Amino acid sequence: MPETRGTLWKTAWPSKGEFKDLSIRVFCDLMALAKIWEVLVEKGSLCHLNRVFEGRNTKDPSFCEFHSIEGHDIQSCEEFRRLLQNMMDNKEIGIFYKGEEANEKENELQELRDIWARWDEGTKQLFYQSYGDISYLLDIKVDKHLFRVMVQFWNSAYKCFTFGEVDLVPTVEEYTVLLRCPKVQVRKTFTRVFNGQTFAKKLMNISGMSEPWVTTRIQQKGDSKCILWENLRDLVLTHPDERKRVDIFVLIICGLVIFPKALRHVDEAITDLFDRLEKGITPVLAILVETFRSLSTCLKIGEGWFIGCAQLLMVWFHGPFWKVDKVSYKVFSEGYSPLKEEVAIQRREDISEEMWMEIL
Repeated sequence: MPETRGTLWKTAWPSKGEFKDLSIRVFCDLMALAKIWEVLVEKGSLCHLNRVFEGRNTKDPSFCEFHSIEGHDIQSCEEFRRLLQNMMDNKEIGIFYKGEEANEKENELQELRDIWARWDEGTKQLFYQSYGDISYLLDIKVDKHLFRVMVQFWNSAYKCFTFGEVDLVPTVEEYTVLLRCPKVQVRKTFTRVFNGQTFAKKLMNISGMSEPWVTTRIQQKGDSKCILWENLRDLVLTHPDERKRVDIFVLIICGLVIFPKALRHVDEAITDLFDRLEKGITPVLAILVETFRSLSTCLKIGEGWFIGCAQLLMVWFHGPFWKVDKVSYKVFSEGYSPLKEEVAIQRREDISEEMWMEIL
């Protein structure tokens, strides 16, 4: 545990295992109290006093947003620190360094990999027959250095990657081959259609759980509803119906890997995607649209939460640049799995962003 935590706060920080049921999580650089303040105001946990006392110079470096007075900044505000400490003691908020966000996501994926490893061959075959190679996405590593550099080569105007004089863009056909989902009919395209069902009703249909069980676990995040992925994970571990366990597992993969809209949560929109998968409608177009949109957003603001499927993008990217001496006959067989092949390939992880920039 970093020593800075002990020096900034009068009592010890909670251990990572104690953050499971937190209502608010903040990821920031070091202890950026101004960032924490903004999140608390956004979540409605604290009232923004500047809305009451207008005319204050909030740009003054000695202005404290918490007290709405000048004379000290919020970073050195002892009263705000004590308030945060009380909130942490009550497990109302958790403060993480930005690097821990990626670690937490990796922990989620590892839990899913462990569940998959414990399944017998019969359950895995049931999964493959319905949802193809989606499970391999759990084992695809995302090179963060390469990904950051790729964003810089994204052309928002033409919606493609431009490497010198070469333009490259993932296509519906390429992503369809990667996912290799037997249920999907390429000519059927995923579109969101309002069918009148509530989020709770959709979850009930997918999970087979009662309305009280579902409604008590639905949360509101921003303008959409969602459910903690841990609630769904517990169902995968304990549900008596094998088919339901497989369906819920796919729902989690869609929410955490394919459309990771909210950290640790499966968003309401994912149930629409799942419903279309059940009907054999391809989700590829929706995946590509969200990928292009997120790439453009990340390029514009220089950072941000990527809501596309980074794993699929990585596999697609390596395709045109991966040189082999011989092409295996397996590539042309019906049972060939590009994602499975990617998992087996050992790629270098020590290439810096500067080196990738020079290479590309």
